[in-house]
Amino acid sequence: RDDLQYHAKGCYSAISEIKKNNRTAENKLLCAERLSVLSAHLMDTPYPADAYRRAWQNVLFNQFHDILGGCSVREAYDDARTAHGESMTIADRESNFAIQQIGWNIHTVDGDMTGDHVSEGEAERLGMPVVVFNPHAYPVTAPVRVASQKFGKANFAYVTDAVGKSHPVQQVRASRTNGAHDRYDNLFLATVPALGYAVYRGHTAPLAGETLQNSFTVGENFVSNGLLRMTFAANGELCALRDEASGKELLCAPTRLRLCNDERYDTWAHGIERFDEELPLTVEGDFRVAECGPVRAVVRVEQRFGNSRMIREYILAAGARSVEVQTKVDYHEKFGILKLVWPTAGAEKCYAKIPFGHIERPTDGTEQVCGDWLVLGDLAVANDSKYSFDAKGNELSLTVLRSALFADHYGVRDEYCEHMEQGEQRFAYSLAPFTGFADAERQASLLQTPPVAYVETFHRGTLPATFTGITVSAPNVAITAVKAHVSGEGTVVRCLETEGRDTEAEIDLLGTRFALTIGHHAVKTLWVRNGTVTETDFLE
Repeated sequence: RDDLQYHAKGCYSAISEIKKNNRTAENKLLCAERLSVLSAHLMDTPYPADAYRRAWQNVLFNQFHDILGGCSVREAYDDARTAHGESMTIADRESNFAIQQIGWNIHTVDGDMTGDHVSEGEAERLGMPVVVFNPHAYPVTAPVRVASQKFGKANFAYVTDAVGKSHPVQQVRASRTNGAHDRYDNLFLATVPALGYAVYRGHTAPLAGETLQNSFTVGENFVSNGLLRMTFAANGELCALRDEASGKELLCAPTRLRLCNDERYDTWAHGIERFDEELPLTVEGDFRVAECGPVRAVVRVEQRFGNSRMIREYILAAGARSVEVQTKVDYHEKFGILKLVWPTAGAEKCYAKIPFGHIERPTDGTEQVCGDWLVLGDLAVANDSKYSFDAKGNELSLTVLRSALFADHYGVRDEYCEHMEQGEQRFAYSLAPFTGFADAERQASLLQTPPVAYVETFHRGTLPATFTGITVSAPNVAITAVKAHVSGEGTVVRCLETEGRDTEAEIDLLGTRFALTIGHHAVKTLWVRNGTVTETDFLE
């Protein structure tokens, strides 16, 4: 009925690197498995079961409690890092193989063309093909980014979708800079079917006879896309976040940084219920609108506190009801626990993601464990790598860094001891109005696994410009895995009911349609083979 082994609360936040690598490896592998299933279905490519088995074994080994819990000696994380790296490399390699096999067989020239070679004029008329893949079991509209094809800013002026509709492109600065030859990437909003793909076409000539609108409003201290409005205080903290659709303010006071003393705890924080010894903290900073185009607006916040520096980029896309925050911290606090605090409006209950479900958490300030999303009142917060938080009244605090000592169980503390988390740390989170647990699940999954896009070439092929691999009639039925069955025959699809209600749903997976009856908060594992569907379990 409740948590098992709810012990040693410092383990939820010790060593952020191992937490991030664990979460990243899990998400990369889940994504790769889905893309491999899609490629096997469309192109009959072999499913790399042995590679995935090895990759998952690495991830699961690193979930041993003193490794993932951040309580091992420093050298252990050198080994864990390489094991996670192998798993992520396998996932990336197999994902790339799967999408290339599909992309090479999409028909990207006109139907009456007999060859694959096109002239420069024909290329501009057709538009450079960009294939965008969506590994999720629901349709996605999100910004996608592809590298520029030539030096300078002159790149795609606009893109067209599969039915010829024009969409704006925003040039965004790439990391591939070289003085006078700085490169810029193409950013555009793509709408992609569930477990499928869509082809967009990039055009370099200006769009004739049509104006593509910019949906952003920018003031002295705010940015709005018409759905979500962000307002910033002078020091860069978010002082208001308004859901323009409902008129609700999601914050009742400015956000803040909180630094707590960690010196009296061991690495595990044995016997400690809360991190509440708050240290005095002066935060200086400012903000500026770094980008404002037709696709997204970016507010860059630079702050200084103690011996550390933090940069946050608040990224608001056109049509989005959530804001993504990319965060970089150059951290040099010793025995310091850094928390991001959101004072929420209308707070009543707090909920946290747990594996295959969610749970209500207390709002008494005790340190709690979470998965990739949290909810307090009307605010939903997703994250890409954090597992620890507290809620006190209406304040939600995500624990993002903890500079304890490596493997310290109240031993001798001298000049040979090493602190965790020193130096540059990167992580991401997103903020959104809470509109239901199904949406919270999607907010978190999209933050961690965005669509995959790449530029294709011109060639003939047997595949159409768009493809949908799965449809699920009930939004509260999440698909957590699509992969080959361990026997090598058929496909496994794992379903989770997210809202807490008994549900009847229709699912179509790669042409096999079936009815699903799933209880509230239930998990069901289904084995689809030769047009038949059999219920099985986690062991398949």
